[in-house]
Amino acid sequence: MRRSSQILALFLSLLTCANSVKAEVILHLYELDDRLTPEEDRGYNLYLKDLLNRFEGEIEKKYAPIKRNSTNFIRDFSSCAFPANIRAIAARYPEASEMGLLSSKAVDAISVYVYVPRGIEPPHSIDELKDLPIGHVIGNVAAGLIQDKAPYLHAARNNENLMKMLKAGRIEAIIGFHPDIAIAFDDLGYHDLIHSTRLTLFKATGHFVCHDTPENRRFISYVDQVIPILAQDGRAQEYLGRHAEIIQHDEAESLQN
Repeated sequence: MRRSSQILALFLSLLTCANSVKAEVILHLYELDDRLTPEEDRGYNLYLKDLLNRFEGEIEKKYAPIKRNSTNFIRDFSSCAFPANIRAIAARYPEASEMGLLSSKAVDAISVYVYVPRGIEPPHSIDELKDLPIGHVIGNVAAGLIQDKAPYLHAARNNENLMKMLKAGRIEAIIGFHPDIAIAFDDLGYHDLIHSTRLTLFKATGHFVCHDTPENRRFISYVDQVIPILAQDGRAQEYLGRHAEIIQHDEAESLQN
């Protein structure tokens, strides 16, 4: 009986150790309501599923809002983040510039535009914003880019309220991140937002960004092979939607089966 108890204890100990094996790659994913969610049913989720399905190694996905997961990434010296940008990270965390972070090839572009309903000429310069009632979602940092140039800013609790304000004529334009706003309004059944690329208030590209470890170098090497393939054959556009600006790369190497 005693020997059986010892064997059981050893088995449970081994099982605990097996279950506590650390993932090879820890991937901090920035929650984006219209693009990347823990329910894994949005565009970036579908993209990641395809992108990572041939990676030979364990990946632990950790979802959290952008600010929280940015901090988690900086503090976790063995982790990666997505969708991320080294310059954006360094702007928020100056110490990141000394960390020797790794970056993958770009997946897509993220921009800030001022949108108006179809049939209205969108603003082409910052000076055109001074008399324009512009709506934004509370907490969206895009509005901060124009707050000293656009005195008539109106905050809404969410995109649905923003759409109602636009339809009611309380606002004449919307500021937000692209393609997030366009995707959100599509989901709400409103397909008539347009913008002018001549007034691009911000633009960056989305990448996998990792701390420099042997495991993460292997991970970046892998995704750098697959990103161009998904861009070139149209799958990235299919997953990320018609509004996404997919970054094309000169070479797309085929993966071996």
